[in-house]
Amino acid sequence: MAKVLNRKAARVGLPTKSNTIAYFEPGDHEYPDEMLDDLNGSRASVRAYFSGDPPVLEVLSGKSKPAAPAKMDPESTGPKPKAAEMVAMVKESSDLDWLNEVAETDGRKTVEAAVAARLEELEAVS
Repeated sequence: MAKVLNRKAARVGLPTKSNTIAYFEPGDHEYPDEMLDDLNGSRASVRAYFSGDPPVLEVLSGKSKPAAPAKMDPESTGPKPKAAEMVAMVKESSDLDWLNEVAETDGRKTVEAAVAARLEELEAVS
């Protein structure tokens, strides 16, 4: 069992790999480890709840938060993440090589615009 703290005043529902919804009640409660394992960590919307300062959902004991997906492989035969998910990943990234790779290979205008904006932000900081 994993103890998870939900900092929101409302119940949070997140998509799972098995195409169901996992619900987290407000406060700290115990949930089966399998429930956390089944969270779809490849979705930026899921990862967003476990990141931040402080995160909305925090695993206090037991399993760790859902793993972020590996970086996009340009030779991958699998489907691309949705544009909204890519934009969210771009906004979180500070890896210049990966951002440039996404700008060159993705081809979607919204993703390219997000990459350009993120590169400008990173350039302004450095």
